[in-house]
Amino acid sequence: MRFPFGKRRDDAPDNSPPETSRPRPDEVTDEDLVRGIADRYLPDDVRERWLRLLRPAIRLVPVTGAQRQVGRLGGLPTLPDDMPWPWWEGHGPLSYIGELDCDQLATFALALPAPSSGRLLFFYFDGSYDDHETTVGTWDAATLQGARAVHLPTDLTAPAREAPDGITVYPEARMAGRTIMTAPGWDHPDLRDAFLEPGQDHRSFM
Repeated sequence: MRFPFGKRRDDAPDNSPPETSRPRPDEVTDEDLVRGIADRYLPDDVRERWLRLLRPAIRLVPVTGAQRQVGRLGGLPTLPDDMPWPWWEGHGPLSYIGELDCDQLATFALALPAPSSGRLLFFYFDGSYDDHETTVGTWDAATLQGARAVHLPTDLTAPAREAPDGITVYPEARMAGRTIMTAPGWDHPDLRDAFLEPGQDHRSFM
């Protein structure tokens, strides 16, 4: 199956609204944009199957003006005194990547389960401790202890924890969020279930 992504279909009706009724840029959602592109460029049967695969997500963007902060990247984590710094046995400490405010996340429509309160802290073995000798990735289950998410309750207060020697401390950035629509990648089973035709092998599917 070949998708004409490169140009508009000659037989596709122009469903663009008249200039006078087009919404202002600040009124157009990411879902509106994605659906508009699909309407304009994809054949009907492909468009409907693809749109059913879309899921809402949050894109982190730097806080500006009066935007609500939903998380931060970098800096130092606030961890209780009795909680050890996340460590990958046999390799070393994980670098602190950032955190999300679950109370703020709960105000967004998401298609995945997430705690409705507290904070989610993220740690990752980024290679700074062993000069990049070890790579952590989903393709190797043996490395998954090199990535960690820690949930802490809202009412827990603690001072910032200094990072262990030898790992990267990233510059801190305050982040807001906006809703976007995401689609599965080419190797996702949902995409294959929707578009793989009987008898197709990997090469012909691609």
